[in-house]
Amino acid sequence: MTNKIYIDGVSSAAHQLFFDTLPIFPIAIETVNTIKIPGRNNTLHQKTEEFQDLSVQLRAVHVGLNVDDIVSWISNGKKLEMDSVPGRFALIKGATAYNPKRLGRGAIEFSLTIKIDPFKYDKASEAWNLDKLEYFAVPNKISVSGNYEALPILLMSEVESGTEITLNGVKVKITADVETLVFDVENKVVYQMLSDDTKIIAQNVTEGAFWEWKLFPGNDNYIEMNKGIIAMWKNERWL
Repeated sequence: MTNKIYIDGVSSAAHQLFFDTLPIFPIAIETVNTIKIPGRNNTLHQKTEEFQDLSVQLRAVHVGLNVDDIVSWISNGKKLEMDSVPGRFALIKGATAYNPKRLGRGAIEFSLTIKIDPFKYDKASEAWNLDKLEYFAVPNKISVSGNYEALPILLMSEVESGTEITLNGVKVKITADVETLVFDVENKVVYQMLSDDTKIIAQNVTEGAFWEWKLFPGNDNYIEMNKGIIAMWKNERWL
């Protein structure tokens, strides 16, 4: 049993936990609302752009008899990786164990279910680092390799009042001179980066719905800006 999972980068083997086989991550299912219309025989189905949490089903062997410790270790973790899906990770929502069976010699076999977030993420871009961001020229096209929309973090330097930036048709205007400005689209916040890397919320320095910025799968995302320089981080993700 050489297959391993990793919780926040720590191998299951470090906890004497082993697997004969590992699945791949399941595919997320979108929640659909069913609408019944009086006088019609058929129903309408409305997509919600919301996705159900997923479950990874495993059969595990633990050398040791305290399965509760294993479940606690996984449940308290944040990121799940598996040897069967290199380069991807999922966010953990919880874990349960059931159907234990003693094997002798201090080992126990049991079923393990790990509940995860619907999305799978690119390990290579799992965290953004200010020092690793690369500035690029604009206007420019941006590619997204994931199969679902990405919510970017944009960093702008040497920002002057009157600067306008448009991403996929959504325009935002800067209304004050700022040395470094960061747009965190997923968390819907704009903040300034000070010289010591301290972050402070930027109040009343932008106009426009930056929280509507999205990057779509493929190579046709387009960004333009009338002045200044910009860098971007993308949270590549898959259903």
